[in-house]
Amino acid sequence: MEVTMKVFKIHLLVAFVLLSCCMCAVDAKNDIKPPVSTSAAKASASKPAKSYKQKLKILDSAAQAKLLNKRIDSSLGDSFGQFSNMFFVRSKIETDTCVGLASEVDGIVERKLMPAFPSSFKCTLRELLDAIALQTNTQWRYKDEDQVVTSDSPGKAPTDGVVIFSFVAAEHVPPFEMTPAKDWKMVERGSWTMFVPPTAPMGMDFHVCGKLSADTPEKLMELEKTAPSDAALDQLKRVKPDATVKDLKLTKVGPYNAYFFEAGLPPNAVEKIRWRQWHFAVDNQLVFVISTLFKDKDASLYPDVEQMIKTFRVRDPKESKTM
Repeated sequence: MEVTMKVFKIHLLVAFVLLSCCMCAVDAKNDIKPPVSTSAAKASASKPAKSYKQKLKILDSAAQAKLLNKRIDSSLGDSFGQFSNMFFVRSKIETDTCVGLASEVDGIVERKLMPAFPSSFKCTLRELLDAIALQTNTQWRYKDEDQVVTSDSPGKAPTDGVVIFSFVAAEHVPPFEMTPAKDWKMVERGSWTMFVPPTAPMGMDFHVCGKLSADTPEKLMELEKTAPSDAALDQLKRVKPDATVKDLKLTKVGPYNAYFFEAGLPPNAVEKIRWRQWHFAVDNQLVFVISTLFKDKDASLYPDVEQMIKTFRVRDPKESKTM
């Protein structure tokens, strides 16, 4: 059911404005380019312009921690490659550092990224990197040997204000699980688990999103209560822009309180699909369950969905290796 969630797109005008700020993000003498993956480099022009390798200033552990703990816009979307290019500029505005995301993992450039936090939440850079790694089945690393960028002209001293985080292949096992209904197929995909019914190509899945943090335990407790409803509203407003918290129903997913909504798709037309979502938090981990059932299958399959939702539980820690 990977195609059921549309990715949030950045408006072209905004992207243009961000790109126009690029001069603030790079050395005026060296036109530094964001890192690209090996697969993306192979797809570039056959006769590229001459380029030079420019070393970056190495950050010590304290400087790394300071950067990783900075709070930023939590929005995610587009493919890993598209997001990386945009984020190289956006991160300069938000952290005063150009943050490059690089990887040599096959296929990662085209991997779609989904929102991992409600729009109301400012995550840390560390939390955003964790969410990207989870969705791409990778782990991120700051490695001294990767602190190199491409420039159109040779440089001398190490360049300051640019940092590269590398994503390497890693296996993620979802920290949660549900018991599939009879004859339903279960497929684990790292950050999400898909459940496919025997009579339709799609049915239900659950997604592990980002982790919440706050300055104090009290603020974190409050955030764990409000973030799920904020995330649910973000999604519901895609089809009902004037939606409020009153349009959400408080229910249960396993033992956890969850905010629920449902709607017909396509909106403002003859309904073909019944769309339902449940948003909740397990401690500070955001999770949502999504069900999309063809209207003519809804009556027969939705009872199975309700049955499976009741079985949602935390996986044995020995089995889970995620985040």
